[in-house]
Amino acid sequence: MIISHKHKYIYIKNAKVGGSSVEQYLSLHVGPDDIVTPMGEEGSLPEELQKTYGRTTRFQNQGDFWEHSSLVDVERSLGPQIIDDYFVFCVDRHPEDKALSCFFFLKSRDPTIKTVQDFVAARRTYQSNFFRYSLGGVSRADRILRFETLDEDLGEICDRLKLPFDGQLQFQAKAGIRDRSKQIEDIFSESEILDLWRHHALENQQLEYRDPAEFDPAGAYARRQAALLLSWEERQDEALDAIGDAIELDPGEAPLYGFQCRLLRAAGRYKDAEEAISKALELDDNEPRYHLALAQLAFRRKDLPLAVHSAHQVKLLGGETDQNRGILTRILS
Repeated sequence: MIISHKHKYIYIKNAKVGGSSVEQYLSLHVGPDDIVTPMGEEGSLPEELQKTYGRTTRFQNQGDFWEHSSLVDVERSLGPQIIDDYFVFCVDRHPEDKALSCFFFLKSRDPTIKTVQDFVAARRTYQSNFFRYSLGGVSRADRILRFETLDEDLGEICDRLKLPFDGQLQFQAKAGIRDRSKQIEDIFSESEILDLWRHHALENQQLEYRDPAEFDPAGAYARRQAALLLSWEERQDEALDAIGDAIELDPGEAPLYGFQCRLLRAAGRYKDAEEAISKALELDDNEPRYHLALAQLAFRRKDLPLAVHSAHQVKLLGGETDQNRGILTRILS
């Protein structure tokens, strides 16, 4: 990310959207007091580039920030006023294209990511970036550049900020990892694609890649995403209100009750959480995560018959994983 006091902008670096290429270019034109974060374990620049950048490292004044810091991080470190005063922008991308890019990237780097199911388990939000450029579930970006028209959009930003730009990014920081022959339907199931879009409901409101009537006709999943973001910002009461709104909009959707259970457990409201997960199971008895949540809640209040039954259901439905195996063993022992 970059916070430029010289040009009065905040560039939020989203994941899997060409963000490193944009950051490398913008970092050529920063002032000495501007904040530029390193990319990964980035070290000193090669000697031939030190003259180009005018310093020994591309990054500077990192402070508490890292390359994918969010506006929440900015607000906590520098206060809310800078977000109002500076021009905030970022890049985002078609959700399906982004998910494919992320899947192949992780598969090439992480030995535990072998299948799309591994990816979904590790990235349940399918690489949604909205939390980085939002506050309280609301976008605070003054401009979201589209990956698909990145050169053109970046040119408009550079004109606004009075930065030089010849019309084409020269940097291609992480290109060449994805298998371009694969389409989304080749990798993800129909239900996973639906889930992907529901996790991008708020991005889609901004960028209008797809008609929301096709995946979130009542707007309930947009409210669920807002609830998730509010919970990440530790605004738990507002998060519970948002998921309550989502359930009112579409009371027949089991995932909404599943997420409500998660928020209620975090708030220590275990009885209410059990009611929520029981409702989820009424709507979808084949989701092992719901049985696991019920098993844990029943085990907590020492209802061992229900806990054991629910744990067995998790195993029967093929829901046992490396992450939950210890929990299931403890309940069933």
